[in-house]
Amino acid sequence: MAVRAFITGLAGTALSPAERAFVREHEPWGFIIFKRNVETPSQLRRLIGAVREAAGRNVPVLVDQEGGRVQRLGPPHWPSYPPGAAYGRLYDRSPADGIRAAYLGARLIAADLAAVGIDVDCLPVADVPASGADPIIGDRAYGQSADKVSALARAVADGLLEGGVLPVLKHIPGHGRATADSHHALPVVETDQDTLRKSDFAAFRPLSDLPLGMTAHVVYTAIDPIAPATTSVTLVRDVIRGWLGFAGLLMSDDISMGALSGSIEARARTAIAAGCDVILHCSGELAEMQAVASAVPVLTGEAAARADAALAACRMGGADQRSGRGPEGDLMNDVPFETEIAAERASDEPALVVDVEGFEGPLDLLLALARQQKVDLAKISILALADQYLAFIEEARKLRLELAADYLVMAAWLAYLKSRLLLPETNAPEGQSAEDMAIALALRLKRLEAIRDVAERLFGRAQLDRDVFRRGQPEPIAHIKHPQYSATLYDLLSAYAQQRQKTALAHVRLAKRTVWSLAEAREALERLIGQSSDWSRLDEFLIAYVVEPSLAATVLASSFASSLELVREGVMEMHQQGAFAPLYVRKRQASGNGVGDTGGVAAPPADGKG
Repeated sequence: MAVRAFITGLAGTALSPAERAFVREHEPWGFIIFKRNVETPSQLRRLIGAVREAAGRNVPVLVDQEGGRVQRLGPPHWPSYPPGAAYGRLYDRSPADGIRAAYLGARLIAADLAAVGIDVDCLPVADVPASGADPIIGDRAYGQSADKVSALARAVADGLLEGGVLPVLKHIPGHGRATADSHHALPVVETDQDTLRKSDFAAFRPLSDLPLGMTAHVVYTAIDPIAPATTSVTLVRDVIRGWLGFAGLLMSDDISMGALSGSIEARARTAIAAGCDVILHCSGELAEMQAVASAVPVLTGEAAARADAALAACRMGGADQRSGRGPEGDLMNDVPFETEIAAERASDEPALVVDVEGFEGPLDLLLALARQQKVDLAKISILALADQYLAFIEEARKLRLELAADYLVMAAWLAYLKSRLLLPETNAPEGQSAEDMAIALALRLKRLEAIRDVAERLFGRAQLDRDVFRRGQPEPIAHIKHPQYSATLYDLLSAYAQQRQKTALAHVRLAKRTVWSLAEAREALERLIGQSSDWSRLDEFLIAYVVEPSLAATVLASSFASSLELVREGVMEMHQQGAFAPLYVRKRQASGNGVGDTGGVAAPPADGKG
């Protein structure tokens, strides 16, 4: 399978048809997940399953899950983990507690990732921050000293490996002194080499055995005044592979970041030429993904061997087995194999990668797994192993005879272990038989399963400050809002009408009303009252003389007011026979006419006529 040397991102939460076709055509080595790809655990599992189905293999899936500011999987579906500096503060009070906490935090992260199918975490961060540096690293770092950072980073790597997740050491050879954020600009560090080796680079050196590493987009002028580590042959060869001794798969940081210049194709080619094994491209833009795929080579040679070794370490699912770390470290010394051949070999020497049923990877790793009963020896074909060993030796012995001898010892031990498992011992009657050895191996496997079961139940217990809380400390109430809207057609029309009413312009024009004033009514009454001495109804007295109907209301009101005024002055007389009865008016009569003087008000005749 022609796997290409790049890791790519995806655009969304589901694999599009165009992305599916891209995966099948270009076969990237791995994929990386970001927040834009994550909704729920079930959705993420479906996405990763679709990616692996399109790739036709168990393709590695990466994520940046550090804790703190950098956490792609977060609440409410995943817990929020502390940043690296939190472990550093605990380390300052008790180094043992700090290391244990860092290990357990990484182990929990690994459990979260493994549950959705992610098998690579871009962690630990071994950068050592310096005073005046850009805060892009900040509290992501474990501390300010190289020994403290490397100790905590080792614990984090062990926790991830123990959970079956590969760690990625970043950012080699150090981003802590950078004065710019490499996402946006190219950082330039002008510190001398001696200081860099004692501080920045020193934290990475004890971690050189980790399976994966990520470069820094940082220029170190004392080593290469022009190119950053990602694209610098000198830095990769002399510092990363040389002084640091890093032997794992080396990937670039995201080549779409602002620190690098030139086209995407040029960046990818330059990083490969500088010594990066794999190119990391994260944007998820299909056009850029195609450009990267066209620029990178097929993963072959030493780069392919390092990739296979890294994946084999993931399958091993434990801490650094060569040094005996991890819960099952005591089981490693039960088989009499005293020499650690793999650790003594130079990193630039060829490795024997075997492909037998049930395993594919370096021979020394297969031997370590066999010693821990992590592979089924019954399925290992000794004939296939011998054929592959002879083919390798034909080339290896031309380089160094001792290398061929080392691998011969490894292959011989594998053959011996399988023979002890399958064949009875006829020449040593008092020794352990093959049947007894098989029973012993089965008992060890059961013991190992019991240990793992206890560990799973231990890690499954309620966590302080997450599931349970100290006495007096209340559990925080999570407010999760799910807006729901419902509206009828009437509601929509009413809302539209109200909004329309607020914004519509209304013009109101009041017509000028004609009013008959008091002065005009008095003048008319004085003229008309002098022509008749009979009683007349007030409401009919002037109406008959009104031509304009709109004046009727004001004529009546003005006539009443004017009449009262004329009665007061003795010009007119007014009478009303009862409550709410019509008002009658006439010209005032002289005294002594037989009508009693009522102060200007006289009664009309009984029939209402004068």
